[in-house]
Amino acid sequence: MFYLLALQPLLDHTGKYFSYYRYSIVNNEDLEWPWLHGIAFSNPPTSPLRLKLEDDDDAGEFADFVLNPIPLVTERFRKVLENCGVSNVDYYPVVMDNIEGFEDFPKYFAINVIGKVAAADPSKSNYNETFGQMGANNFDKFVLNHNAVAGLDFFILAEHLSSVVVSERVKAESEKEGIDTLRFDPIESLS
Repeated sequence: MFYLLALQPLLDHTGKYFSYYRYSIVNNEDLEWPWLHGIAFSNPPTSPLRLKLEDDDDAGEFADFVLNPIPLVTERFRKVLENCGVSNVDYYPVVMDNIEGFEDFPKYFAINVIGKVAAADPSKSNYNETFGQMGANNFDKFVLNHNAVAGLDFFILAEHLSSVVVSERVKAESEKEGIDTLRFDPIESLS
């Protein structure tokens, strides 16, 4: 089974939703690398990427996986991926500004996932191609082509570049390690 990686919704003790902390990029040049394109960088970053924790009174949790402004993983989720043998990811160090006062701030790494997979079975899936947006199709029904993803544990959907897919093994290892900020949506049930 395969899953789309998503963030777990956050509820406080009263049942009110709250948000994850957000980050902004300090140096706009760090956005020039083709993050989430599924390709290796020909000229990768040579110094740590600098990000800033945004001030947000409604935030109260640090996500283990962040897509924007650049893809990030915590050290503990990186260990999960490494324990599962995921090797199609390049990690880059991150320096975070505005974290004074947080004793338990997680260590983050920027990630470039190498490999995008056309994983939809075109004969069984229904989708609309978004005009002018390569890799941003809108699916009414998504049926996975199991032959296209055999043996993979972590990849980007070529049909929707902001969708990261993980295997059952990554899901199980994440749960074993107590990662509770991520939700794993079964990809076969997307419709």
